Amino acid sequence: MLYVPNLNYVSNTIVKISLANQPSIVIASIYVPQVNSRFLDDFDKILNLNNGVIMCGDFNAHHTSWNCKRINATGKAIYKYAHCKNLEILAPPTPTRYGPNSATTIDLALTKNFAYRYKIESIPDLASNHNPVILNFDFNIVSLIVKRQKVSTNWDNFKNHLNKNVKIIFPKILNSNDLENEVNKIMSDITNAYNNSFRPLKHCEELYLPPHLRELKTSRNRSKKIWQRFRDPTSKNLFNRAQARFRNAMSEFNQSMYISQNEQLNIYDGTLWRRTKRLKSKRSEIPQLKNPGTNLPSLNYC
Repeated sequence: MLYVPNLNYVSNTIVKISLANQPSIVIASIYVPQVNSRFLDDFDKILNLNNGVIMCGDFNAHHTSWNCKRINATGKAIYKYAHCKNLEILAPPTPTRYGPNSATTIDLALTKNFAYRYKIESIPDLASNHNPVILNFDFNIVSLIVKRQKVSTNWDNFKNHLNKNVKIIFPKILNSNDLENEVNKIMSDITNAYNNSFRPLKHCEELYLPPHLRELKTSRNRSKKIWQRFRDPTSKNLFNRAQARFRNAMSEFNQSMYISQNEQLNIYDGTLWRRTKRLKSKRSEIPQLKNPGTNLPSLNYC
């Protein structure tokens, strides 16, 4: 059963598919109006429906990252949103919409936790100004990453596993089938090594950071090293600015994660009741500090 929340800003058709020996998939066909500025609220609701999600359709989004000649507000918002939420943007190499004197790509797909090999192409088969877009996934290869936000990889174990279990030979490739078989063998070896080298993150460990936060953190650390080395005012100012950018971005990320978790609460699986109970439960009282000599409340401790 799929519980679909009310979506207020995008047109949608949502289905959930269960495949044999594969995790379930939620596929959402959507249309984003050009005059809409709060469509990302509906994106959050769709992504919270399942671990693996595919959103595809007419986004009315222009961005140079998917071969558009210009960037509009919707494209800028989707590009930033995808980096923040660790989503993958899939776009065909050729335009999907043709006007009298223009051609652009506004029919896309966004995927969450769906790291399969894919092929996407725009097909000029209809008389409409929008081309059909065909997106194919290869399920013959085990997904390299199932939950990118909740695992930690030991790369030393990954390297040792490859060294012990993979023999380096130069195969004889005579045709395309031989090449395809060798590529599948390499992918299988890499997948097996990865599956034997990662572990789930514990709750007390650092959570996964999206790419743009990792870049800000790296820049902050680099600025800190430069300041610690030279101790000049310019380096100090650069470090303070990098620190402020990272803290602001982390604050926005934590706030968005908290909002996303709250929007995912519902009455069907008990998550809303458990969150309400935790918020309404009384906190344990901290006893007042007392003076060891007189056993009276102390006013000097804080």
